[in-house]
Amino acid sequence: MFTYLYMVSNKAKAAATEEGKKLSSKVNKTIAVEVNWKFADNSAFKAFSQDDQKKYVSDFLQPNLIAMVTGAPDSVASIMSSNAGLAAAVDKVVLQYSSDAQNDVVGASFVKCALNGKQLDITVEISSMNKFMAADWGFGSKLQGLVNGSASATPAPAATPKVAGAAAPPVKLAGAAAPAPVKAAPVSGVVKMAPAAATPSASAPRLIPAQKPAEKINSASGKATFLYMTLSKAQAAIKTVEQALISSFGKTLVVELDTKFVDLPDFYGYTSQDNQKTIITDKVVPSLKAVVTDGQDSITSIAASSSKSLFASKVSKIVFKYAVGVPAGVSAAVNGTNLEISFDLELIEQPKSVSWGIAARVIDALNGVAPAAAAVVEPPLVKPISSPTASVTSSFVAPTAAPVSSTPAAASAAAGARVKRAKIGGAAGGKGKFTFLYTSLENAKKKVNTDVVPVFTQLCQQSLGRSLAFEVDWEGLINDDAFCRESQADQKAMLTTSIVDNIRAVMTSPNVIPALFKAADDEGGAFTEHLSQVKRIRWVFEPKDLILSKHGVKFAEFNICDKSPSDFEVRVNIGNLDDVIDPDNFEVVQKMYEAIDISSRRDEIEAERMRAAEEDRARRAEEARLMAEEAQRRSDADRRKKAEEEEKRARLEAEKGKEERAAVVAPLRPQIAAYEKRVMAAVGLSAFTMDIDDFFVHDKRLRFKEINYKETLLKNMAGEKSVFHFLTLAIEAVAKIPLGKAAFAQKITRVILRCIPTCPSPYPDVNLHDDTKILYMDCTFSHLFDPAKWTAPTVAFRESEIVEIFKAEILHDLGCEIEAGQWEASLRSQQVLESAVIPALRGDASKSKMQCVVQWDSLAPIYNTARTEGWLPIRLLLAHFVVPESILQKITEGCEGLNLVVKKIIMRDVKSFVIRFGTISAVDIDPTKGILEVTLNFMKLSLEVPQMRPWFIAQAHLAAIAKCTGIIVKTVAAEMAIQNAEPQLNQANEILKANGFPVVTVSWAEFADSTEFASSYSDLGAKVPYSIISGAFAGTLSTMANGFMLVAKTQLGKDFAKRVKTIRVTVDPKTAQYPRQRPLISWNDSTGEFTAKFAVGRLTVPEEYAWRPQLEKIFGILLDTIRMELASKKTAVINEMIKDFGKTIPITFDEAFTKSTQYNAMDPEDMDRIMRPFLTKLPASLFHSKEGLWKVVQLTPGQQAAHAQITSVRVTIDPARADSNSFTLTLNNGELLATCGFQFASDGCTTVEPVGYKIINDILKIRSQLEQFVVNESVSAIQQLQKDIQSAFGVSVPVTMDWKNLIENTKFAREHDFVTKMRDVVSMLQTLVHKKGSNRWNNGLTLMGSADGFTSGFKSAVKSIVFRVDYSRGADGSKHGRFPDRETQADLKDGVLMITANFSDKLHGCGAHVEHVVARDSARRYEEDWIEKVADQLQDAEERRRASEIENTIRHNESEQRRYESDTQRYQRDVADYQKKLTQKCSGCTNGYWGVHKNIKHGTCGGTGMAYGKNKPRYPTEPSPPRRSPMPTFPAITSINFKAQANRETLQQFN
Repeated sequence: MFTYLYMVSNKAKAAATEEGKKLSSKVNKTIAVEVNWKFADNSAFKAFSQDDQKKYVSDFLQPNLIAMVTGAPDSVASIMSSNAGLAAAVDKVVLQYSSDAQNDVVGASFVKCALNGKQLDITVEISSMNKFMAADWGFGSKLQGLVNGSASATPAPAATPKVAGAAAPPVKLAGAAAPAPVKAAPVSGVVKMAPAAATPSASAPRLIPAQKPAEKINSASGKATFLYMTLSKAQAAIKTVEQALISSFGKTLVVELDTKFVDLPDFYGYTSQDNQKTIITDKVVPSLKAVVTDGQDSITSIAASSSKSLFASKVSKIVFKYAVGVPAGVSAAVNGTNLEISFDLELIEQPKSVSWGIAARVIDALNGVAPAAAAVVEPPLVKPISSPTASVTSSFVAPTAAPVSSTPAAASAAAGARVKRAKIGGAAGGKGKFTFLYTSLENAKKKVNTDVVPVFTQLCQQSLGRSLAFEVDWEGLINDDAFCRESQADQKAMLTTSIVDNIRAVMTSPNVIPALFKAADDEGGAFTEHLSQVKRIRWVFEPKDLILSKHGVKFAEFNICDKSPSDFEVRVNIGNLDDVIDPDNFEVVQKMYEAIDISSRRDEIEAERMRAAEEDRARRAEEARLMAEEAQRRSDADRRKKAEEEEKRARLEAEKGKEERAAVVAPLRPQIAAYEKRVMAAVGLSAFTMDIDDFFVHDKRLRFKEINYKETLLKNMAGEKSVFHFLTLAIEAVAKIPLGKAAFAQKITRVILRCIPTCPSPYPDVNLHDDTKILYMDCTFSHLFDPAKWTAPTVAFRESEIVEIFKAEILHDLGCEIEAGQWEASLRSQQVLESAVIPALRGDASKSKMQCVVQWDSLAPIYNTARTEGWLPIRLLLAHFVVPESILQKITEGCEGLNLVVKKIIMRDVKSFVIRFGTISAVDIDPTKGILEVTLNFMKLSLEVPQMRPWFIAQAHLAAIAKCTGIIVKTVAAEMAIQNAEPQLNQANEILKANGFPVVTVSWAEFADSTEFASSYSDLGAKVPYSIISGAFAGTLSTMANGFMLVAKTQLGKDFAKRVKTIRVTVDPKTAQYPRQRPLISWNDSTGEFTAKFAVGRLTVPEEYAWRPQLEKIFGILLDTIRMELASKKTAVINEMIKDFGKTIPITFDEAFTKSTQYNAMDPEDMDRIMRPFLTKLPASLFHSKEGLWKVVQLTPGQQAAHAQITSVRVTIDPARADSNSFTLTLNNGELLATCGFQFASDGCTTVEPVGYKIINDILKIRSQLEQFVVNESVSAIQQLQKDIQSAFGVSVPVTMDWKNLIENTKFAREHDFVTKMRDVVSMLQTLVHKKGSNRWNNGLTLMGSADGFTSGFKSAVKSIVFRVDYSRGADGSKHGRFPDRETQADLKDGVLMITANFSDKLHGCGAHVEHVVARDSARRYEEDWIEKVADQLQDAEERRRASEIENTIRHNESEQRRYESDTQRYQRDVADYQKKLTQKCSGCTNGYWGVHKNIKHGTCGGTGMAYGKNKPRYPTEPSPPRRSPMPTFPAITSINFKAQANRETLQQFN
């Protein structure tokens, strides 16, 4: 109801409301009409497809509802009009559908009418839902029987007998017996007979056929949409038979197809859009053409009979119709001069047949012979489309008498005995209130509220005389653990079937609650006392151990609520939710006495329950204690047994180990002996041994692994890549160092290879035990088994580096690594100092007096501190020993890359180069002592080597800037900037020299050391102090050089360059800023010196600053240069002006303004910006264009006036109008003078008011003459329009254009291009008369001749036509209806047709506007038809939008539900993973070589023993609930709601 049925059900509801209004008006009484939509949840209805469900509601339910209420001859309205008793007895009419057999004895058995109080229930079987209401239903007889007694109204329930004592039999509410079925008399005029030949092959109401997946069944007629063209073509095709009729009958006969049948649901709901088109084109048209012309039994065959003259005299038009329920399938009737031949819609796909009897039926109609009574065919039983599989129908005992079934089978079906539901099974579903249970829970609540509560309330009123509230404890059920352990499918099934069925059976049975309260009247005492206070019945669910009932239904009981006496509970065991409760076996009286007894003994029962629970807990505790003792005893015995076995095994292994040791070590002994001799020879020892520890020879892997493992291990231990090999090389390297050799001989006498489970480093570790003089080489079995893992070229340390690492570790353990490192490093570093660093600074080391030293003594305290505090791992020793040499090489590169200024300062001030070690890296220069000191951070030496060169350069620069003075200027940073600026200065000088100018001389000393300059540009925090010198300032000087170059390229500038002797640039340290942020330039013609002085606060000039005009102005050649450059362009402008004017006249450019003080006080750049446009662009923009002189002389009157009055043209600039951006024109003695200001010339010489227009209006004053010239031009075009109108309508009417109205318009009077606009008016008139539009309302006047009544109305009403163009856009076409163009207006007065159009280039034809004044009625009828069509289309669009919105909401909610379920599953998995991580132990602690870590640092677990270590996993994020959107609701709509929106804009959307 809220998804795919939403739209069709809304339409049906609206139809029901409308029918209620009609019925009420006919019987003068308010009667509501409704549809009971419960059938939508019926399994029989759900078995239909979604498309079929929608079709049944829209195409059968709604038409049948209309027919039953007001539409049919035997409708409710008709019967009530003649039967006042029925009208008085009914306040509401309800149409409902049921899957139960109705078995009515009157008329159609599948339809039944019954009175339920003041409500008339019309019940139809769902299996017959696809049938249209027909006369044989006997609907009127069914309604008459409700009052006459042939059909019974629902009787009131009989009085219920009182219950006598506890043993009283169950109380039953009996209704009056239904009368015996009465056989209905046959309906008058209805004869059952075999179908005639012309009867459609399937006279029974048609089932909607199964559609192909790709086909879309229509929900509305396609007459105005997809069928429009098909119907038009069909009409044209059928009209082709008119010629045959003319030949046969000798007169013109019109043939037409009535297309109303496409609006019938039986047609448009029958098949897809494409098939509808095919039926009309391929079935209907050939069949109807055959009816007219197909020889035998055709209309043309009548011409050969005696009825020819009768046919010709009575018939002028033949109309074919298709309808539902045409008697005998085909009928003919004469309506005026129309012959109407009707076919049943079932014949629409059948070819014409002789059995139809067309000719005979037509002749009978012409002779006035009434057709025979309609033969009604007995409709065959319609098999349901699909029926649900065996489903359990809940029994529902209403307080009304059940109708007597006509057959035992029907009676048995009505009984509907319930059976216990079978379990579906599956995993526990959990709590699903807002997920999988949401819909089922809502359905269960709805069923209880609609099926149970009303009946229960009625029972209470009838039995008790008062109402009781009823509610179900749904929350207690769905949150119960036992219920949540059921599968999702079982939970949903129990909610919607078993639980609701039991609630319905108990609460609607007169043998339970009513019987209980009736019994209270007889019992008295506590029985009556408790029940007299009850106002509400609650149905609750309880665990099994809380249900104590021993009578009737054992898993259900009554409960008296002591804390709330007004509540009474029916409690059901949650474990028996699927069991069936028989209300007749409930034993309510016995259960009530149980409830009273339990209530009085509640504390005693609770205490007994607590005592039993305590005894149970004690019993379980004792059992647990005995089991624990037994487990402990067994554990102790197992532990003692394992200890004995372990002791025995260890003893056997110890005995066996001695033998295995000799066997394992024996193959290695020759190689080990060779290594021992090499060590003794290198160190000078007389005794030295190498051995393998006992753990190695006892390793389980050697004893239990396959033999290949042992062989590979021994082979690698004796090979060239073995541990002994690298250790021997390292000892030999230590012995080469004098101090290392002596320490080794004194402290080491033995080496033992020791096996450990894990090692923190990738290579074996070396450890010296001073007390035993043993050097241990700690290895893992991986080191021994596969040496390539730590010696291969792909690992971090190469083979040579491994030897150095072992050497460094041995020296560290001997305590002499510092001394040894100094001894080796000093040998390499001193050579680098003398051969590389000094030459990099001074060029030649042999001539240098600079000393270079490395202070090795500064290394010892830092290194010792690092080793003591554990900063420096042993494996980094190698890097530190070789670093000084690498750093010196980088420092050498840094010395070579120093700034030339810094190099010169070092050469001047430094006598000693010192390198020392510390904790912070730094470079310092002390010019007083002559020392350059480099301090290196010992802890980061290896890291800083790659960055040492740029770091040294930057630090040396900063030290020189901070501690030293420059050579050219005092400030070193400024001098470095000057040095960096040299490339640009050199480039600028090269430009100057190439163009004949001297080089630039910059007076650096005058400003570089001033405090003002330093305060502006010496920020040491900047990346490069004084960077403006080498950046912007140097760039400015290059720009100045380019300016000199541009001057030299001119003829005058080239000659002037020879006079410049000096170009000097300086900075004024006392002035922060000059005017306009530009330098002061000066020229001394006598000395030939050019000077540019910058303010200290502005060493650059704006980017737009132009040096060339500045230089040309100061040299005195600016204006002459401009005149020489623009001479040719000036001549070209004069020639163009003369050409435009059409006559040679003098044209003068008056330069008097160049002598004015205002012009000469301007910046040279502004002077240049004014002079250049004045000579070229200014006169051209004023006079040379289509808006200039050409515009004046384009028409003959203008040319004559201009040539007569204008004899010369002069252009000038008035200095007094310096700020004016306009111009003025004057004509004095034949001279046309154009005057403007400086701003107009410099801003681009653009004008709003064209010169040509000003000359025409203000100078020559000839506009009216030009307007009359254009009017005369238009005469021939308007005469042609008059001829075209006469040709279209056959009448000659004068056609004129109201030019006066246009010319006198104030807005048009301001129009510059009035000539073009007036010529456009003629084109607009042609559009109004001739345009072929996209639809009828856009057509021109001459295209409306075929419109109904237009030509006759035009001829009779129009005597003359006047066109008017409104330049103020005052025409309003809205008074001509909704669809014509709004830009045009037609008025008819006294025979004068005034057509007014707004001035526009987007006009449409004026035919529709004229139609509204000459044929108003036909125009309005046509418009109303199209308003209906557009409104229908708008309604369809709105319905599609609503359906789309509902579908999108459903899709969104389903997506949210899927997302929530997916998130829930992920959340459950994450929780399981979280619980697993919390208990997962560290693999290193549990799976190590000896089972636990021993004397080695923990890995990831950090000593916690857990896999997650110190970072405890985060608890998973719970899923957010689904964000469902509410289902949208809409008011009911019809096409009437959209008629107001049918206008020109909406028409264009669909046409």
